[in-house]
Amino acid sequence: MALPTIDNFFTLTGDPEMRFSPSGKGVCSFNVAANKPKRENGQIVKDERGYPVNDKTLYLNCVAFGQLGEMIAEQAGSGSSVRLVGDLETQQWADKNTGEKRSKVQLVVDFARVILRRNQGQGGNQGGGFAQGGYSGQEHAPQGGWGQNPDQWANSNGPAQGGFSDEPPF
Repeated sequence: MALPTIDNFFTLTGDPEMRFSPSGKGVCSFNVAANKPKRENGQIVKDERGYPVNDKTLYLNCVAFGQLGEMIAEQAGSGSSVRLVGDLETQQWADKNTGEKRSKVQLVVDFARVILRRNQGQGGNQGGGFAQGGYSGQEHAPQGGWGQNPDQWANSNGPAQGGFSDEPPF
């Protein structure tokens, strides 16, 4: 069951895990968090330093396929800030041991842009903390569209256009 499309900024809560299917297709799994600021009388509440006070934190499982997943695994790590665009989907399965029905909601990522890279503050020049651009998982995008020209990624502001492959990861 497909749920709404998400386009938001998140923080990775751990390092991405990269796997490959028997056919060689990359699958990157990772978890992110997003904070919802506290509001009073329609205004965002800020602390003494001027930063928004968090009301709630949303934790979300994510998956990205192919070159998109490989880019995320290479450029992002625990604490990285990323912009993700994708569809929320519900996965359902039966527990191998108990046979109980299980389910989870995950974000199937169609577009990612690493805003702050891993190791950004650990000495040396790590690209100034900013990625060189985003990457779309749309491997069959129209000519000149997302995923065709890396120079367009850094200059683009919108999500990938086109369809998403429903091919299972394994």
